[in-house]
Formats: sequence, C-alpha cells, structure tokens
Amino acid sequence: MVQVFKRERSPYHQASFCLHGLLPHLQYEFTDADQPDASFVISGEDLLTHGLPVTIAQPRTAKLYFYRAVCTAQEKA
Repeated sequence: MVQVFKRERSPYHQASFCLHGLLPHLQYEFTDADQPDASFVISGEDLLTHGLPVTIAQPRTAKLYFYRAVCTAQEKA
C-alpha cells in the first residue's frame, strides 16, 4: 500500500516516489482506491529507478494505492 498526502500550501501537483524492496524483474499492478477500474502496471525496475508518479491537484487531499506483483504472459508460459 502507498499513501500520499498533499499539504494545504504545497505548490507541487506531481511527484515521483521511489519504492524499495521490490524486485526489478517483476511487474506491479497499482489500483487507486478512489478509481478501482483504472489500475495500471509498472515494472519493478522503473519503480526502483524512476519511482511511482503521483498527481494530486487539490490541496489537503490524499491518494491511496494498493499494489501487487503480477505475472506477465512470458512468466505464465
């Protein structure tokens, strides 16, 4: 789970958060708690090097993401 808060006076609308403890060769599916139908997949390598991009437009708002490792078609074969 990843939870991100935007403070009232924060001038930033977007930030990237490097996650640790992930495996670079796996893919990870993220689901926004507020938009469960809009999940997305990012490679572990991208998350470790570039981070999870999060956009929060409104001040005093939070985002909550649930994530899990997923099998790719190549791993299932």
